[in-house]
Order: sequence, then C-alpha cells, then structure tokens
Amino acid sequence: MADTINPDAALVASWLPLRDPDTHKRRQGHVLVAAGSPGMHGAAVFAAAAAYRAGAGLVTAVIPREIYGLVGAAVPEALFVFRSEHDAELSGVSGVHALLVGPGLPRTAHTRSLVRKVTAARVPQVWDAGALDAAAEAGGVLPEDTVVTPHMGEMARLCGESERSLRQARRESAQRFADKSGAVTVLKGRATVIAVPRGKAAYVNVTGSPALATAGTGDCLAGIIASLLAQGLTPERAAVCGVYWHGFAGQMMREGQTASDLLALLPQAREEILRQAGNGRMS
Repeated sequence: MADTINPDAALVASWLPLRDPDTHKRRQGHVLVAAGSPGMHGAAVFAAAAAYRAGAGLVTAVIPREIYGLVGAAVPEALFVFRSEHDAELSGVSGVHALLVGPGLPRTAHTRSLVRKVTAARVPQVWDAGALDAAAEAGGVLPEDTVVTPHMGEMARLCGESERSLRQARRESAQRFADKSGAVTVLKGRATVIAVPRGKAAYVNVTGSPALATAGTGDCLAGIIASLLAQGLTPERAAVCGVYWHGFAGQMMREGQTASDLLALLPQAREEILRQAGNGRMS
C-alpha cells in the first residue's frame, strides 16, 4: 500500500501558480467548460465562475442556447459556444488549455456523444457528474491527463461496486480506479482522497467543512481544478491544490451559506494559504 500524504499550506503554496507581472489573459490559461442543461444552469455558472476565481484568463462555456440568458447574466466574463441535443460538436473553440466536462449534463445520448468527442481532445481534462456517468457506461475509458471528481455514488457506478463496500476502503478503491483508468482520482467526501495512477503515495485532504454540503460546491471544485490545469499544473498537483483550496474556503463558510458564497471566498482563501505557508511567496 502506498504511503499517505496529508497536504498542508506549505505544500500547496509551493505548487500554486503565481502571475508574472507581464502576463495577459491568454497566458493565464483558457478553460473550456461543457456543462449545464435546462433546469441545471447553475452547474455551468459555478464551474465557469470558479475557473475564473481560481486564476484562468479565459473561460468558454459550451451550453444549450436556451440557458444562455441565465448563465450569461451570472458570468458575463465568459465566452459562449452553443450546443443542441442534435449537435455535440465543440467547434468555434481554439487555444484551449484545459477542458471541464460534466457538471449539469443529463444522462442522455447527447451527453454520451459529447463525452466521446471530448475524449479525443489532446488537452488536460476534468470529468465530473454527467461525464462520469457516460464514462461508467463506456467501461471507464478515459483520455490521458484526466482528473475525475466522483462522489461515492458515482464512484460505485464507475467501479461496478456497492457504495457500502467502497466506504469500507475508500483509499484503496480510489487507488484501484486510478491505476485501472490512468486518471487522477478525486474521491470526494470527508477527508477527500486523491489517488495518482501508480503513485507512490495517496493524498488524503485535511481541509473542509460540513458547510460544503450544499448544491453547487462540487461544480466549484471541478472549475478550480480545471483552472489550475490550464495554468500549467500537472493533474496531480492541480487536484491536490484544488481540493485543499476548496476545502480551506469551505472552512471559512458559515452554516446556511451557499456555493455563491464559496466563490466569493476563494481569493481570500488563497491569500490565507500563502500567508500560513510563510515562505515569502506573494500573490
């Protein structure tokens, strides 16, 4: 069994990307977010907004045209490409550095078609929610440099096991799936596990709060990780930093706050992580 690493502020601060004084938006990373559906527009909002809050310079949201009014009003900084039930193309997008697919996508043939096209993209990716269900139906086939972010129910479908058996050995189950799929596996929950394919150690996160048990916070996590990938972090480091940062912001939340509040706390949480690290890094 691999060793266990509990990430701390010093480790995360040493990996978090810093902006060069001469940077510009395209050098900060372009994230494509394929997310959202009628009745689930919030998933696209939180994923895209979190990618920006985590430092991406550009975010393109691939969404159904019918939810554009809601998503566009909530994230006016985003660029938009429209998809329909009959068109799973990712056309009109170039210069993308990382891709997030799945938040708010329904379990339909259209989603499966979209995920198949995404699989062929040669950029680092984050698969969440609807994309994980499509992956489970396809036998867990995943592209290289992918991070998956399942909760326990999604993990059970990916592995073909019961949630009960997975709960008894969360770390081992995450590691087996990481080794089998080749994807960095973020098994969400209390003490989130980050398993690296054939890694010498598994990470068990120490930040977090019950306040995160509210709709939309998982979409925020996926957006943070995708943003860090676009800024040049490896899948392993993006997952570790994203989970720690997300959980740290969650500890700053009060009971009754929502994913919108979590988004607002992300910049402050990042500054506090760097301060606690005490290693002289400036944001």
